[in-house]
Amino acid sequence: DSPEVYFNLGVAAFTRGDKQQAVRYWLRTAELKPNDYAAHHNLALALDEQGNADDALLHYRKAAHIQPDDPMAHARLGIALCARGATQEGLMQLSRAVDLDPTNNTLRYNLASTLTRLGQHDLAVPHLLDILRLDPHNTNALQCLAVSYARTNQMDKALDRLEEAREIARSTGNQKLVEQIT
Repeated sequence: DSPEVYFNLGVAAFTRGDKQQAVRYWLRTAELKPNDYAAHHNLALALDEQGNADDALLHYRKAAHIQPDDPMAHARLGIALCARGATQEGLMQLSRAVDLDPTNNTLRYNLASTLTRLGQHDLAVPHLLDILRLDPHNTNALQCLAVSYARTNQMDKALDRLEEAREIARSTGNQKLVEQIT
């Protein structure tokens, strides 16, 4: 019984869309090699896609425990926790991911958009501004910032950010986004 063989069979099954078989192979991989980060990570993703949130969360936790310095492990765990209502712990994991890789705008956006959804606009705004310092044309950050400004009664700033996002969408030919913002 080779964990590498089972892992690769899991990848092949997942690639062809057979998530149930992928889960079985990755479970076997994790049984044979309990500290295999990739097995737990892939297993969590597949279980999540199948709607098996509790088992997925267990494997997200294991992956983050195995690779404590991997920002993506903490980000996926944080997103999973927030989706299941454990927002404080989820926000801690998302913050940990940003701390591990502070220039990764995707990680920062995950944290900022979650804070925005939770109504914690004062905490979200600095992260969104940091994103825009690194990537001034980030329309997702501009739209999220507009929401935070609007929810804190800063309507002029909100409208300015929406107009800025609309102009960027126009200049890049993204008509769908232009219509979405309008």
